[in-house]
Amino acid sequence: DYAFHYLETFKKPNICEENFKNHISQIKNHIAPHFDGVLISQVTATMCQQLLNKVLQEGKGRLAEDLNSLLKWICEAALSDGILTVNPMANVKIPKHFRTEGKQIPVQIMAQYLAKSPENRSDYCIWLITYSGIRPCELKTVIFDNGFMTIKNAKQSRNKKPTFRRIPIHSALLPYIDEIKKSITMNTD
Repeated sequence: DYAFHYLETFKKPNICEENFKNHISQIKNHIAPHFDGVLISQVTATMCQQLLNKVLQEGKGRLAEDLNSLLKWICEAALSDGILTVNPMANVKIPKHFRTEGKQIPVQIMAQYLAKSPENRSDYCIWLITYSGIRPCELKTVIFDNGFMTIKNAKQSRNKKPTFRRIPIHSALLPYIDEIKKSITMNTD
């Protein structure tokens, strides 16, 4: 209960909806089942370390990092609220996770793909992403203006003023600008 209280009170006002949903899911699927029936005042370093060790043994290093951060934040808030007298996460340690996912598409495959003209909405969106370097989630923010694209930067804090990038339109995109504009106004999810 305290974990959900923490998210609602401390995190939700400061993070995007997607991150909030991810944290809720992590609590529901991992933290709540592990600490079922345990009051926050009864949480020990051993209990926390056991959860993280279990997740690490399952080969889920990134999830272990996320849970480690969540548990630290929750325990720090409980300490500040006077529910805990010591932070059980103070001595909990996990190894740094090195990401191995996210592989680059081989140059030969991209060259073959881009050698033929785009034919559908997905192709137009992929071409725009490829030739501009924007993130897929930034597609819906693209504004075309005098040979440039202005994009609202997706990598920013929730409560900060939005930042924008201005990118020249690549010559390979010029013949398809009208179709690209139509494609990105549709649901890009």
